Amino acid sequence: MKKKDVVKGSVFCILVAVIMLGGMAMPVLAGDICVENSYGEYLRFHNVLLVKGSTTSFVGEWHWFSGDSPYTATLIGAVTLLSDGVTTRIVFTNYPYSPQGITATAFVMVGDKKFNATGTYYEEPFFNSSSGSDTWTNVSCNLPVFKTVE
Repeated sequence: MKKKDVVKGSVFCILVAVIMLGGMAMPVLAGDICVENSYGEYLRFHNVLLVKGSTTSFVGEWHWFSGDSPYTATLIGAVTLLSDGVTTRIVFTNYPYSPQGITATAFVMVGDKKFNATGTYYEEPFFNSSSGSDTWTNVSCNLPVFKTVE
């Protein structure tokens, strides 16, 4: 086989791979994402997988303090990375946490791939209770607040 034929074959294989992979939705991030909300509370979303044009689910924790006591509630939700590859739509709800009087809350947020986001929350969403706005800012997942539950 001539060297010229090998080069042509290699170029052909590369082109086929680029065409095949270019048409697939490739994950752009798989890992934990942590944010602080406008109320000084912290949210950690575990193993978030962002796929352009797709919706994926996640679980996480909502951390807050009452005085010096830390509290944590479990949350579940989903995120859609829009086809622009930049904008995310994030929804989640937490499980009620009775000892601290925390009720079920639903969040609907729009942001970027690091979950810097703005949106609305609904307390007791199934009973048309109160709502308000919230803003999230991405923070390091190495903050001490995230060490309260391992």
